[in-house]
Amino acid sequence: MIQLRTALTATVCLSVVFCLSGCREAQQATPAKSDGHPAAAHAHADAHTGHDHAPTRPSDLSSGVAALDQHYRAIREAFMRHDTDDAHGPLHAVGGVLEALPELAQAAELPADIAEKLQASVDIMFAAYGSIDEALHHGQPADYEAVACQLCEQMAAIRALAGSPPAAPQTDRPLRLAFVTCCQHAPFFEPVRKGMQDAAAKMGVDCVWMGIDGVDMQAQAEVVRQAIRDRYDGIALNLVDPEAFDAVVDEAVQAGIPVVGFNTDDHATPNARLSGVSQRLYEAGRALATHVAADIPDGAHVLMTMHDEGVSSLQDRLRGLQDVLQEKNVRWTVCISGNDPAAGAEIIAAELRKEPDIRIVLSTGQADTEAAGRAIEAAFAGQGYWAAGFDLSPTTLRLIKAQHIRCTVDQQPYIQGFLPVIQLTLYLRYGIVPGSMDSGAAIITAEEVDRVLELTEQKYR
Repeated sequence: MIQLRTALTATVCLSVVFCLSGCREAQQATPAKSDGHPAAAHAHADAHTGHDHAPTRPSDLSSGVAALDQHYRAIREAFMRHDTDDAHGPLHAVGGVLEALPELAQAAELPADIAEKLQASVDIMFAAYGSIDEALHHGQPADYEAVACQLCEQMAAIRALAGSPPAAPQTDRPLRLAFVTCCQHAPFFEPVRKGMQDAAAKMGVDCVWMGIDGVDMQAQAEVVRQAIRDRYDGIALNLVDPEAFDAVVDEAVQAGIPVVGFNTDDHATPNARLSGVSQRLYEAGRALATHVAADIPDGAHVLMTMHDEGVSSLQDRLRGLQDVLQEKNVRWTVCISGNDPAAGAEIIAAELRKEPDIRIVLSTGQADTEAAGRAIEAAFAGQGYWAAGFDLSPTTLRLIKAQHIRCTVDQQPYIQGFLPVIQLTLYLRYGIVPGSMDSGAAIITAEEVDRVLELTEQKYR
């Protein structure tokens, strides 16, 4: 039998960090008995007495980790279905695999410190599975959720320590990835969807675009839960609020489904998502304000706009704008223009008529940037008014060319759809752990308009 070695005392790799972040309340491993084994591991072994099953011993470390991953997934899915009968077989088999792993690690000539850490993870999994198996064999309810976080952490650690990728959920079909967003039909997301589709074709996976119309964090979270129930292999999620999705991301991770953020991500206090691909929003707001600051007189009164309330990306950009401009004693009025640029133009025009000292509009998103340019073109052309903002549309680019909008900041949404597909696929197939990426803040002025307009028509920008 395996011997309990030194406990896992340090962060092993980003995979472990990922699982730990999603399992903030994970319980400690069952204390060892005097002979060096976790108590539940003894129960697990004892419970097998008299059972007629002889699982095939893995031939090497790689196949051992693959077999462990297979049993881990089978047990997890059985309990997700509340089908404890289906859990018996893999529970009986997993003990033999766990018992073999330390010897296989030795045969693979893993460094001593790595082998020691792998041993510790094996013991923790032994204890967790043993407690479940013991309950089942005594006719008691088996609380899988109580050890789910523990198992997730240690499975990730063993994969990383052994240098093995997580097994794809199935080999007879492509990976299935869900992209879940707010405002799913907004024109802004067309390049995101194209990036998703292009990457899916290159990687040989199936991707589905889904979500809600408008901004409703609770409704969007329910779409994520449906994706979990539908057993998508990975989820890309537009994290439009820094806290609203913490629970549902944890649910996905505990179900064995990795999550990558896209378009909007919380860089300061990230949840259990694996990584994020988004603009550094506060920094982008500062970049825009810095670019236009020389054209804004000290003490000026400006109009700042958002197309929706309660969207963290817009609020972060707004804060970046304000932090730079307050150094020039700039005053501001903030208004909400809505997601329809035509209607938003009327709202902004009315605000400008109400505040006649305002000549400058600084916007935070696509719809309100276009709306600001439309308002100036329709009602204030040639009167010294100008706007600047974020994101691209053919109309916004035309308005830049006409000098109603001075510039716009492109967050390059194509890669916000493209890279999450790559990240999730590489992680699911090969265990390659991604890092978060800044999609950039490219400032587009009249000089770049023609080239960018061409790319916009092709849905790359």
